[in-house]
Amino acid sequence: MCRHGVSNAADFNGVNMATGPGKYDDICTTVRVDTNAQAAIVIILNGDRGSGFSLQSFAPIDAAVVADLLEGVLKQLRMNEEDTTP
Repeated sequence: MCRHGVSNAADFNGVNMATGPGKYDDICTTVRVDTNAQAAIVIILNGDRGSGFSLQSFAPIDAAVVADLLEGVLKQLRMNEEDTTP
């Protein structure tokens, strides 16, 4: 559990990842709380604190569910890129 009472990356279905508050944990907490979400993932590219991500959940998360979600995002990004390529 991280300081917000939610499971953190250590509970990510046995995947060995960093634990404890990260550089974007505060932002992820805000997103999770403001949306009443069970879980939240925040990905930051070239922010004030550099690039990084934070994942929070009230329960262990199945890595396959997160991977499927991120693969869907990646697929959409690639489709959008193809649509804008001359």
